[in-house]
Amino acid sequence: MPPAVNTSPQPPARTAATRLTLTELAAGGEAVGRRDDGMVVFVPGGAPGEQVEVRIEESRKGFARARLLQVLSPSVDRVDPACPLAHPERCGGCPLMHVSRAAQLRAKQAWVQRALRQTGAEVLPILAPTSELGYRVRARLVVHDGRLGFAGARSHRSVAVEACPVMDPLLEDALLGQGRRLAPLLGEGATLEHDEKLAIQKAFHSRTLPSVLMYPSDTRWSDLVAPLLPNLLEIAS
Repeated sequence: MPPAVNTSPQPPARTAATRLTLTELAAGGEAVGRRDDGMVVFVPGGAPGEQVEVRIEESRKGFARARLLQVLSPSVDRVDPACPLAHPERCGGCPLMHVSRAAQLRAKQAWVQRALRQTGAEVLPILAPTSELGYRVRARLVVHDGRLGFAGARSHRSVAVEACPVMDPLLEDALLGQGRRLAPLLGEGATLEHDEKLAIQKAFHSRTLPSVLMYPSDTRWSDLVAPLLPNLLEIAS
């Protein structure tokens, strides 16, 4: 029986900066380059066509991940993200926001073609059915230190947010506007989320108390939450 292969992350053999040419975007939104020895390197925050300086931070069998230190030659597809939190070390929700919409669609087209390459299926050009901003109708936020936030990129930490340009304005008002007032009452680790319905959950030691609210698009969230505030205050006390 062959020995087991250890695929857990290994400390990088060196921490010196490395220069790479990035060639494409991987399905997770990371840019892809290769070292001189052929090792595939994933670089969050990079864009195809760029010359970059990186530092390897995680090495596995067959590939590595690196931190982007400097863009030496920017891609023609690089754009200023609409959100200041769209950064590899901050919010993990929009890993492609630093590249143009056209580049995003080309990348997604390539991902689908790669997934279906052995099926013989014809992949038609991918369309952009929504606007670039204000389209998202699903979201999940976590209360940390009394503030609402999204999960950080490749991390369990929470990144506090005051606004989210990709959220539907009604949802943004509900979760980030009205919900901000409720966050301190829910306590550490509580979640606010919306996916056709709005769920408020709070963990109490060995049990979880859920409260589910329907969120019709024509109803203000505050009108729905207000009747529950006395109960939530009683529960939290």
